[in-house]
Amino acid sequence: MLYPKRYDLNPLILGYDWSFEFIYEVGGSPLDFTGYSMEMRVFDDYLSPYLGTWTSQGGEITLGQDGHVKILIKANNQHELTIGMKKYVIILTYPRDPESQEEPEAYPILTGNLPVIDIDGIIGEGGTGPAE
Repeated sequence: MLYPKRYDLNPLILGYDWSFEFIYEVGGSPLDFTGYSMEMRVFDDYLSPYLGTWTSQGGEITLGQDGHVKILIKANNQHELTIGMKKYVIILTYPRDPESQEEPEAYPILTGNLPVIDIDGIIGEGGTGPAE
């Protein structure tokens, strides 16, 4: 059984592409993701319905043979997200066994907070932006 690591992500700014990359290791070695799939789910809180799901099958998550993971949420694929502190979970699904009728095993590997802000969140209340 795998247990998820807790990691808080950098803010996602609504209307701008957002990405996150990491190397996933098992036993100190990068995992070869051949045959695996992955998805990222975002919630208001862990007990609420998903606000969004991005997947390796949908092309938003790229899995490398060297354990490299890149998640890209394009600006035009954020329509269900709202401003505020969100929760996320990244789920790794093992390759399907062609000899088995059972669904492949899936484990959450990463979880934490994902702040969702708009551009005003960067400038701040009453702010006018960077000095010229």
